[in-house]
Amino acid sequence: MIFVVWLANEYRDSRLNGSTGDLRKPLESGIQNDRVGGDRFDFKWIDRNVQVEWHIKNGGNTHDPRRCLRIYYF
Repeated sequence: MIFVVWLANEYRDSRLNGSTGDLRKPLESGIQNDRVGGDRFDFKWIDRNVQVEWHIKNGGNTHDPRRCLRIYYF
């Protein structure tokens, strides 16, 4: 669950401090933070529209539910 701690701390702090850099990186063995790519979508949150562009994922590029974890966030 290190990726949840990373979102709550390092990622949040970097965005609050104005970071616009590339945050693609491995978070732990087999789990990485990456851009969404072609799966980008709009999401309504508290009376505003946001675009979801990032996700934490495991493994390769698969949609097999037995091997796939995707946590989308904005």
